[in-house]
Amino acid sequence: MKGWMGKLKVFSLLGFLTFALAGCGKENLSALMPKGYSAHTSMKLIILTAVIMTFVFLVVMVVYVIVLLRFRKKKGQEDYIPKQVEGHVGLETVWTIIPIILLLVIAIPTTIATFDLADDADASKQINVDVTGNQFWWHFNYTGG
Repeated sequence: MKGWMGKLKVFSLLGFLTFALAGCGKENLSALMPKGYSAHTSMKLIILTAVIMTFVFLVVMVVYVIVLLRFRKKKGQEDYIPKQVEGHVGLETVWTIIPIILLLVIAIPTTIATFDLADDADASKQINVDVTGNQFWWHFNYTGG
């Protein structure tokens, strides 16, 4: 495996195994199909944060590509330095306030869901499971059932 051909064979085998083993299992065993009230609440929070992270990623990538294309070195301008924006109050305010807003958009539903899930007024109607995580195994204790 010293050459590129050996590496290509290994990566091809790993890629094939990845796709072949991805189909193993039952169709109803998925972390993306929640069962139960707390699972649905958690899934909504996961989707919210994933959408926000995807939006932030896309905005950052678009700005990154624009800056790369606009301020690349051109022939004859090797010593050109673009206008510096260090200390620009407007820009610094914007990129301080936007993360605060995004954190609030994530934090408020998370706090509401946390307090909602902590309310055990209807606990007698639900199946309650106490789970203890140990080093190599989980211990499940079904209370009231």
